Amino acid sequence: MPLHNKQQLLGDASQIRHETLEGHNTAERVGKMFHDIIEAFEEYFLSKIDPDTAQKLITFLEGVEFGNFIPGINGQGGKIDGNGNGELQSLILHKFLEVPELRYNRVSIEVGNKWRAPGGGIVLKCVPDKDQDGNMLMSGTITLHLEDGEIGQIAVDDICMGIFHNEMTLNSNSPVDFDDSLGNFRFAGFFTAYFRVTEILEMGHNSVFRYVLRAQSANWAYSFHPCEAMHFVAYGNFTDKNRQTSRYSTRTYERYLKDVNDWEFTAGNIAAQFGDLSNLSAYGMDMTGYSAYLNNIYMIGTVEQMKALFPRIEFDTEGDTFLAYGETKTITCKVFRGWEDVTDKVYHWTITRDTGDPIEDASWNMSTKAQNFNGTIVISFTETENDLGTNTFVVSTLFTVKADLGDGVSATEEIRV
Repeated sequence: MPLHNKQQLLGDASQIRHETLEGHNTAERVGKMFHDIIEAFEEYFLSKIDPDTAQKLITFLEGVEFGNFIPGINGQGGKIDGNGNGELQSLILHKFLEVPELRYNRVSIEVGNKWRAPGGGIVLKCVPDKDQDGNMLMSGTITLHLEDGEIGQIAVDDICMGIFHNEMTLNSNSPVDFDDSLGNFRFAGFFTAYFRVTEILEMGHNSVFRYVLRAQSANWAYSFHPCEAMHFVAYGNFTDKNRQTSRYSTRTYERYLKDVNDWEFTAGNIAAQFGDLSNLSAYGMDMTGYSAYLNNIYMIGTVEQMKALFPRIEFDTEGDTFLAYGETKTITCKVFRGWEDVTDKVYHWTITRDTGDPIEDASWNMSTKAQNFNGTIVISFTETENDLGTNTFVVSTLFTVKADLGDGVSATEEIRV
């Protein structure tokens, strides 16, 4: 209560108390005194039934409860006790969450890429440079979010990438997932920023540095600045060989990188890869399926061909599959499980022909040559014998070979002649 209001109330109360003249302490005079006191109290007491504002710090010695509080995982409402222990339904934070331990969930889920690299960090503040007209330039300054005593893991010429969701400009976020195997990544609902560290401004903790964005190219047509709270990785370095190794994992493969001194990867940067190898085709490597791509292998154990491998058929066609009129060609089939030749384990062979003429093909499939097929067959295209059929509307004849190895295991392969 302001001092002048307090003194005025005390003065008015003293006059009422010591009044000696009859008829001066009227109901109006006393009522006004009570009204002034109540109005003065409104400046000092928070309302329990109306919205109100406290201008100073309020201390709750024993805590505070929200709603109809019921404790426990399946409870309701909320409570913060006098020791600062809180139990709430949910929590939305606009910046950072700092906590030594998270309990109950023991599953870590990564929707995106997981990196292990020589550098990286979390952006506390990003200030892009602007020209005199206020247009954003390709450079800026980043301040890292560091714990007490932590040193920023960045160096000049680091090649950095960060992925974040743009809540203000939604069309900046990618509509699709994209990974071209060269190091250009996009994730649906997020934007990707590539930048290079050009100068470290705060040397004590490496907490502030200058950066420049990756230039646009045929493979990358975007120029997004980093932003507050973005996690970024320094997966290579343009000049420092000690900072050119890293590894990352996606949903389908894991890759080890070396000698990374540019934005994009080359075949020479891939030290090893595990999982789906099909994306190595970007480097001219014809690999498919789930396996391992390695440089050197040093072993003290054994290499064992697993019996669970599916068998496959390989054809020996005496050089090619072209057959001119008047010629014959011997086709020999072999069956393999991995590297092991299991042709001698085939107990039944089948060969069928498809020329596009089902009646003629059915007749050939029932012929003695087809019925006696044992893995080797002579295909003829002569005046006296024609195994290719008479359908002039096709340029080749399709033969399907099946090898049964027993126990429901078989291999099937097609060949065109």
